[in-house]
Amino acid sequence: MKVRVYPNRVTINGYVNVCERISKKLCEQGKEFYEKIREGAFNDAISRNNNIKLLLNHDYSKELANTSSNLTLYEDSIGLYAEAEIRDMEVVEKAKNGQLHGWSFGFVPLKETSETLYRDLPLRSVEYLNLYEVSILDNEHIPAYNSMSLNVRSDSNETMEIRSFKDVEVTKIDNDKFINEIKNYLDERK
Repeated sequence: MKVRVYPNRVTINGYVNVCERISKKLCEQGKEFYEKIREGAFNDAISRNNNIKLLLNHDYSKELANTSSNLTLYEDSIGLYAEAEIRDMEVVEKAKNGQLHGWSFGFVPLKETSETLYRDLPLRSVEYLNLYEVSILDNEHIPAYNSMSLNVRSDSNETMEIRSFKDVEVTKIDNDKFINEIKNYLDERK
């Protein structure tokens, strides 16, 4: 996520999700699992919904933009990309204070497959989905997927803050390698 801070607005752009990347461990209705969004799923979802919202922390009372006005969303060879100009002063202040953490998205899976990764932890592969919103997350919220680096700049082009996660790659990851890393990690925690 790149955030450019101006006195009364911010521009934000970056990858909301990298397709085919496996999520952090998730839990839904007491069941743990991993998840990935299949390539093409976002393009299909965007083509069926012309009013996807940009929210702060998945809060529908904090709509910052939408695809009918000042939010651009598309899927490319890397994943779901978003770009918006935001004039909400709460978001501007959070950006100035280094309190924006990353991206997330709200969706309903329409078609998915599942396979077991390790120790009965399934990997849910979402092939088709309905995408309703993408969210900018502040430091109080943790994204389900490791996000791209956060780069905040002021209007004077000075870098204010850069956060990177050590396991983030700009390109798609090798899922077999990632699955082995998960297995090794779990073995080490025994």
